[in-house]
Amino acid sequence: MKEDFEKSKRSLGIKNKRKGSDAERFYVNVFKELGYKHCVTSRLGSKLHDNAGVDIINIPFNIQIKAGKQ
Repeated sequence: MKEDFEKSKRSLGIKNKRKGSDAERFYVNVFKELGYKHCVTSRLGSKLHDNAGVDIINIPFNIQIKAGKQ
């Protein structure tokens, strides 16, 4: 029973991680279309920014993306 709970919890974490990463990539593409050609996710561009909770870098402001049901 506990194993099923842990497996379910792990599966949910993987799903949430994928949803967040997909949202970050989506918004990077939006900003690139707006002319910010050097825009990337902080995970790709800067460990320091990523650790500070900034998700998108190389634009004139800091962005943190939250993906979830509204």
